[in-house]
Amino acid sequence: MVPLPPNELERLEALHALRILGTEPEAHYDAVCRTAAALFAVPIATVALLDADDLWFKAKCGLSAAGAPRRLVFCAHTILSDEVLVVEDTRTDPRFADNPLVTGEPGIRFYAGAPLILRPGVRIGTLCLMDRQPRRFAQADRERLRDLSSVVVAHLRLYEVQAERERATADRHAAILGQLAEGVIVTDAEGGITFVNEAAAAIHGVARLDVEPERYSETYHLFTEDGRPHPPLELPLARAVAGERVADARWRIHRPDGSRVLAIGTAQPLRSGEGRQVGAVLTLRDDTARESAERELRDLNATLAERVAERTAELEAARIQAEAANRAKSEFLASMSHEIRTPLNGMLGYTDLLLDDPALGPAARLHAERVRSAGSALLTIVNDILDFSQVEAGRIALAPAPFALAPLAEETAAIVRTGAEQKGLDLAVAIGPGLPACVVGDRNRLRQVLLNLLNNAVKFTRRGGIALAITASERGGLYFEVRDTGIGIPAAKQHLLFERFSQIDGTIRREFGGTGLGLAISKRLVELMGGTIGLTSEPGVGSTFRVEIALPAVAAPAAFEAAPAGPPRHRPCRVLLVEDVFVNQELGRAVLALGGHTVDVASSGAEAIEAVARGRYDLVLMDIQMPGMDGMTATRRIRDLGGAAAAVPIVAMTANVLPQQMRDYLAAGMQAHIGKPFKREALLATVERWASHDGASPVQHA
Repeated sequence: MVPLPPNELERLEALHALRILGTEPEAHYDAVCRTAAALFAVPIATVALLDADDLWFKAKCGLSAAGAPRRLVFCAHTILSDEVLVVEDTRTDPRFADNPLVTGEPGIRFYAGAPLILRPGVRIGTLCLMDRQPRRFAQADRERLRDLSSVVVAHLRLYEVQAERERATADRHAAILGQLAEGVIVTDAEGGITFVNEAAAAIHGVARLDVEPERYSETYHLFTEDGRPHPPLELPLARAVAGERVADARWRIHRPDGSRVLAIGTAQPLRSGEGRQVGAVLTLRDDTARESAERELRDLNATLAERVAERTAELEAARIQAEAANRAKSEFLASMSHEIRTPLNGMLGYTDLLLDDPALGPAARLHAERVRSAGSALLTIVNDILDFSQVEAGRIALAPAPFALAPLAEETAAIVRTGAEQKGLDLAVAIGPGLPACVVGDRNRLRQVLLNLLNNAVKFTRRGGIALAITASERGGLYFEVRDTGIGIPAAKQHLLFERFSQIDGTIRREFGGTGLGLAISKRLVELMGGTIGLTSEPGVGSTFRVEIALPAVAAPAAFEAAPAGPPRHRPCRVLLVEDVFVNQELGRAVLALGGHTVDVASSGAEAIEAVARGRYDLVLMDIQMPGMDGMTATRRIRDLGGAAAAVPIVAMTANVLPQQMRDYLAAGMQAHIGKPFKREALLATVERWASHDGASPVQHA
């Protein structure tokens, strides 16, 4: 029986934290195996990880088995020491002479193993050499084997860093959800409860994890509104686990302390980016106070004033809690915005490069232009969601610039055309006579408003058609009208449309979905642009939404004309691109090369410091979020290098675009910021501007 290491529990915990057991083969581990087999001329080499009961091969050469029982393997002896274990002839070693791996297949006669030491005293596996013949193994061989094992450990530490980052992200999201005033309960794909925030625990009076759907009612003491024990599989959360969305459900909770609560909540499946269901989430609130208030109003008496005051205090507390929840949601949206903007950078950037290809056919070019237009619209929406708190406070800044009316209308309609055609709807665009070709305004904000109106028209129209028309208004401005032959809206309900999170009734939400937020944001944006928005509608006939905005006419600028092909107009520069994502590395290199620049790539902050210290660069484009050392730390280290290297201009190129984050870049020693997804013209202009500067100028934003 092989003894266990004295720190076996710590060793197993470190191994499991890597989340590497059972993963797919990886090229760098296989390369180490092949190198070891060739270097030492042995037929068998493995990278082996030792679990509680079994040995598992992360990489192997010369073996077909995926692993072996721990009680048989040589590695169980190797991890007892930091030294390389060598058995030159297994049949002469009493520990292994009778081992089935020696007496039977694969007939091991020679073994050498170097422990994989993740940190002092923690040995999680081995790099092994095996032969079917006895052989000598000199001290120099031991040193070479130990060196190879250090390469494996370096790769394992990358797993450790990645696992720690995933845990930190999960903890951060849990902390944000924990601050919400609404209760939140999350399950895994099988329905086991994995998260209960403080608000949900307070509502139920209990917080239990790993509860299966069949035991929801029993564990959390749940009853129907009329007091019967709630069938567990009919509960909103259980129905969401089964793939159903349940909105505004109501049930009663009998708390352990004897108090009773009326709860109201919504449950829906959680899906991965690929559409696979990975769990379910329930959001709920305590509706007891509202129910009690209704009962009190029915029993109104001489103490009405006192009761109204108490209710007002309750509502004020609820308002304060709701505002705190909105702040927490804004923090969550900022984090999610970064994760969305990063892949958008690749999508929009590579679409631009594709459109530059003269060999691209007309149909493919049209498709690529549609992809770019839709991607730009998505980016605008992501930005608007991130800035929603500023919309609420009236702090959104417009970006007026000249633009052409007709292309705006056609591009916006093109985005929804496929959805309309799939429903058999006609979609028409009409530009009225006598309109200016170009006007000045915020094109992206106007497109967002029109896109919201067109999407709503497609969503709520079952047959007939939709039209987008632009005409002159009586007051000298422009009308943008979206007409449909949809379900229509009763006059008594029309005032609800422009309120936040509002739809005319629950059946609309159940049949058509949506958050009820789009028209509220559109109204704020139209008013910010100095315009108005209204509607006329008749149930069963259709609706017309009309936006009126004053947009000054302007002569078409040269920017609207096709730029002639020719050599780059920028001064060639030597640029260091610091970026850990391969897709973004290739995109940045390609765009900069089109500008005539020479590009070196560093995949981490540490590599960036070494590159700047070795060579002279005109400019450094620095990503912020990277494994290991982040971009701001790398910038500070570069500024500490001294000499010409310390003065190199550094521009942040990142999907983190909040104002406080930009101030942090300035404090770290950067000169400018360009957000992802970036536009080619903005990137090249930024390089041209800052490549001739030293490192002492303030941050600018592209």
